[in-house]
Amino acid sequence: NRYSDRLTYAVGKLAAEHLVAQRARQNRLQAAQIRPFNLVGHKQDAGKGFVVPRFAQAAMTGGRLTVFGDGKQQRAFTHVDDLVRFVLGLLDANDCSSAWDAVPFNVGNTHNQCSIADLAVRFIENTGRGSVRHTTGLEVFGEGYEEAEAHTKLPRLGRAAAYGWD
Repeated sequence: NRYSDRLTYAVGKLAAEHLVAQRARQNRLQAAQIRPFNLVGHKQDAGKGFVVPRFAQAAMTGGRLTVFGDGKQQRAFTHVDDLVRFVLGLLDANDCSSAWDAVPFNVGNTHNQCSIADLAVRFIENTGRGSVRHTTGLEVFGEGYEEAEAHTKLPRLGRAAAYGWD
């Protein structure tokens, strides 16, 4: 019964997954869906809100690294090159017919798990510059902002591990 930009984004992703799965089943098509978790890599833009380039830019300029809430949100960052390696491995798999059943693969790196506050501190320690600024999303983005209900966003990797994800 409520609407927000975050819910619209989440529902849009879920609807797209269901649409792909439905079309694949109806038309007997093979489809693989991949959910990358907390992707990082070259050419990410701090201006688009990605946390790693935002923190890097702020730390390099001696600015403030904005952390929402208490910063205890847990994330597990995955480099784009690792995601590409998984996709190419999936495409090369000899027996991958069940991989194309349109059920999503979660792809992430739980070994890189840390809190957002700890991530900010790592940037400050490694650059010797910057400071942490705790705030709320409401202060930054206004009334349309809604924090994700999941304080921890970590992938369940069982399905991807069965196809070589490590």
